Amino acid sequence: MRKGFVFFLLFFILAVSAVVYFFVDRWIESAIETSIESVTGAKAEIDDLHLSFIPLEITWKRLQIANPYNTKTNALETGKVKFGVDFNQLLRKKIIIERIDVDGLQILSKRATDGALPDEERKKSTFYRAEKSFTQSYRKAFDELMENVPRFDLNDIKRNFNPDSLIKLLDLQTYYYADSLGKKVAETSGQWNDIVNQYKRNKNKLIEQLEEIKKIDPKSLNNAQNILAAIEKADKGYQALKQIKTEYEERFDEIKREAMYYKNAFDTLRKISSEDFEKLKRMARLPDIKSPKLAPVIIGNEIQERAMNYIAYAELINASVQKYKPEPDYEKPPRFEGQNIEFPAEGRYPDLWIKKIKVNGGNPGGGIFVGEGIIENVSDNQNLTGEPITFKLEGELSNSRRVLISGTIERRNFRKTDKYTVELRGVPVGKIKLGAKKFLPAEINSALLSTKADIFINENNLNVILDNTFSNMILFFEKQPESIVERIVYNALNNINNLSATLRFWINGGKYDISLGTNLDEEIAAGVRKSIGQEVERLKSTLKERFDKIVAAKRAELEQIYREKVVPVEEQIDKYKDLLENYDKLIEEKKKELNRRLEEEKKGFLEKQLNKFIK
Repeated sequence: MRKGFVFFLLFFILAVSAVVYFFVDRWIESAIETSIESVTGAKAEIDDLHLSFIPLEITWKRLQIANPYNTKTNALETGKVKFGVDFNQLLRKKIIIERIDVDGLQILSKRATDGALPDEERKKSTFYRAEKSFTQSYRKAFDELMENVPRFDLNDIKRNFNPDSLIKLLDLQTYYYADSLGKKVAETSGQWNDIVNQYKRNKNKLIEQLEEIKKIDPKSLNNAQNILAAIEKADKGYQALKQIKTEYEERFDEIKREAMYYKNAFDTLRKISSEDFEKLKRMARLPDIKSPKLAPVIIGNEIQERAMNYIAYAELINASVQKYKPEPDYEKPPRFEGQNIEFPAEGRYPDLWIKKIKVNGGNPGGGIFVGEGIIENVSDNQNLTGEPITFKLEGELSNSRRVLISGTIERRNFRKTDKYTVELRGVPVGKIKLGAKKFLPAEINSALLSTKADIFINENNLNVILDNTFSNMILFFEKQPESIVERIVYNALNNINNLSATLRFWINGGKYDISLGTNLDEEIAAGVRKSIGQEVERLKSTLKERFDKIVAAKRAELEQIYREKVVPVEEQIDKYKDLLENYDKLIEEKKKELNRRLEEEKKGFLEKQLNKFIK
């Protein structure tokens, strides 16, 4: 019986060991893939993962993580990867890795299959659920930039220029502001008049008392009793005055403040009118002659795609590396129930800490070649490691191509700050479209590209500066220039070998903006000013004249309301405040006279009594 049991137990152990031996690699491989996919929302695939137990070590031949923005490319691809795990910490449910060796790192490499996940899985990912405000705001800002590019065909501008129609189409905020202000003045002036009328009624009662006080002649009062009665009457008048002053001066001051607000509203109206006119100019698409913004139509589409890649990567990392969140506050357990008390321990570890990732070599066929580099302190709790995530990767090829990628990801002490720098030098590029269909379409057939991208993220604020230089260009124009400005741009492009473009995009406090310029801007601007500047300025003056006429009429209407509703109340209040001050002085003076007369009466009475005593 015992022997049979021993054989059964031995068979069971061998069976479990066989299962572990043949299937544990696949279990770990699947767990890592699932973990990555739950963050990115795109496929992760590991080839030939192997686990060895002595020492505890994992290796694989290849890892592909699909790009969630373009699932036909990889966000990241590696060759052979090898790393060991701290077995002691693993028993404590913590994954601590001293070093990972990565061979053949590639970025944006092409995939043989689509890396998209089913929608239900993709929507559960950290990246999908994160607000992708950076890329959405960038697309919106760039679309607005392209929409607002002015026309430069003078004949076309004149043909479509109709100031009155444009003004009718514009949703003038000046109108809304002036109308709402006029209604508010009418409403509050009614309340003011109620206050003023109530004051008038109380003032009339006060005047009756004051007239009685004014009739008092201290010299005619011949005894202390009459004088004290007169003082009491003056005090009652003073108390009535004090009550009115306390009650109405605060209201009068409030009316004066509101009146000052309406007076200052004319400055606000001027500012809103100025903003309306800027919108009107954009609708008219009249070019800015001082610094015409032609960079978007020359190279906008090409730069847009390149900037989008960098911003998308930054947002992917920003969403994936979560900010540290403290554990929930301690809750007191019910009385008489036990509790677990955790004592502080030195050398605490986060649940995940990869201390160093060493990147060795690279694949020249990759989207971006990376030679070697270091990634340090990848963890799920930087407050415990005391270090941010840092990385620096660089590489070089025989034809002078060079890449440098560096950055810092800070999540300590509840902060969320990312800094990234990417530099590419001497990268051969194929065909690149320049211009637009309706504005001098052209194509770069061959060039070397050098790029530098600086990205800074602080919580929900973003600042991106992207510099691109195309050198050794071979340029082909799809058609000959037709308009004056097309000829200016044609001559500028035809005489250069290098084209530089700088894009800036920033989000601050939820507001975003974008700008794009090239090294040809000043040369093109000078040509535009010389050729069509005078005529464009004349059209602008015509538009401004029509607009100012409409705004002036609306302003005059508001000023009339101000003169009728606000100014009279202000003038009345000033008079009333002066009147109250005069009444105050009158009563004070009368009380002083009565008190002096009382002192005289007291003195005379004492003298009479003293004389009687002496006699």
